[in-house]
Amino acid sequence: MFLTAPVNVTSGLVVTPALQVALEDQTGVVLTGFTDQITLALATGPTNAALVGTLSATAVNGVATFSNITVTLPGSGFQLAASNPHTKNGLSATFTVAPPVHQVDLSWNAPIGSPDPVAGYHVYKSSDGGNTYQLLNSAVDTGTTYEDTLVKAGQSYDYYVTSVDASGVESAPSNMIGVTIP
Repeated sequence: MFLTAPVNVTSGLVVTPALQVALEDQTGVVLTGFTDQITLALATGPTNAALVGTLSATAVNGVATFSNITVTLPGSGFQLAASNPHTKNGLSATFTVAPPVHQVDLSWNAPIGSPDPVAGYHVYKSSDGGNTYQLLNSAVDTGTTYEDTLVKAGQSYDYYVTSVDASGVESAPSNMIGVTIP
């Protein structure tokens, strides 16, 4: 059973408050001794939408908490499934995911005259003035554009791109670009 269900969800942003799923007996009492893994998945929703984040959590006192779940695309008719091999699956109430309020669209030119052919690109973002950067795309992106929908109003971000060859070797970072979201 979903103790905390998705409400007011925006695509690309972490679902808040954190989702909580409890294992209950037939009378609705939480089984506090349950400590197995519970896994979340999209049961229904628009084609190509995905659920990302840490999708498996260990129950503590019968309750699993999912604090970094994001739905990638907006739409209606979403429903989550919580599962465990030893229990009956639970479904959330149906919910709608709103489009992101802000986004940053990045584009760059492919390098010219690279000694090794470029297989793709990595995009990095910093939200602390360029002190630390986080890789945004876990797989090498073959295009020369990137859309960052995980941005918040009033926040500044710094970005850079690296090219990656077929061996996985990254180039030096591109020039950094700073963006402030209004």
